[in-house]
Amino acid sequence: MPNEDGKTSYFGYLNSFWNWQKFNHLAGNARLLYYCFLGLFNEAGWPAFIQVDNYRLMSMVDTRTERVAISARDKLVDFGFIKYDKGSKGSPNKYYLTKYTLQKVSEINSISVSVSGSVSVSETDSVSVSETDSVSVSPKCSHIKTKTKTKKKETVSVQGEHGRPKPQELPLDSPAYRAAVYLDEQLRARLPKKKPESQKHLQAWALEFERCHRIDGQSWEDIDQVLRFSQQDAFWSQNIMSGRKFREKFMQLMAKMNSQNSCQAYSEPRSYDIEQLAAQSVLDLPDEL
Repeated sequence: MPNEDGKTSYFGYLNSFWNWQKFNHLAGNARLLYYCFLGLFNEAGWPAFIQVDNYRLMSMVDTRTERVAISARDKLVDFGFIKYDKGSKGSPNKYYLTKYTLQKVSEINSISVSVSGSVSVSETDSVSVSETDSVSVSPKCSHIKTKTKTKKKETVSVQGEHGRPKPQELPLDSPAYRAAVYLDEQLRARLPKKKPESQKHLQAWALEFERCHRIDGQSWEDIDQVLRFSQQDAFWSQNIMSGRKFREKFMQLMAKMNSQNSCQAYSEPRSYDIEQLAAQSVLDLPDEL
């Protein structure tokens, strides 16, 4: 955090964010959450980080659903406005602000620029200039020389629909994309009439698996085991039908999987020597019999 007074910091972040929004799209919940973060940092005197639990995160975007709050936070992380360190029990997540300047905004985001101008020149010296890029000359003689200059349209980078940044596609051999393909295959195996998911949907699912690893801090081994369990369990296989739903219910799935594994460990049958038991007194027989 730069050494500057709180007022300068606050207005600096607000102005940078306002200018960034002119050329980019951000969901309303994410925008509201960012303004709330700025308010918290300002109240705290602009420390290096603040700690916020998920319940307060939900109240900041006025929702009762944790998934909605986490989705808004993830969008701010993806666009680089905030960073956070995952917390633990009794210690909420640590959130950091990323310093944005107008220069960084112009470097990071895609902007399509089109410049055109026309210049007309006569043999006289009288010139009038308007607010546009055109210069017109009022002639005093019948011989007028006219020159027109046009700059070609220049595109900096590619944008998606409605001016939104196009999401980066994950490699087909990445763990996240393979997990998306596995989920689609399991769904089609249970539902013969289901059509294969499109490449766009598979990439969206893969992005959720990648966020589960990168942002939520889950290992690929745990993701693989929990995903297989979700498609083998009679109840969860009817509910986990997308990458987003898998990420949303990940902790519940892992708890259920671990619970079943523990029950199986304790429910293994015990063997007894019948002849040895016959020689024992009835009072000495184990309770299980």
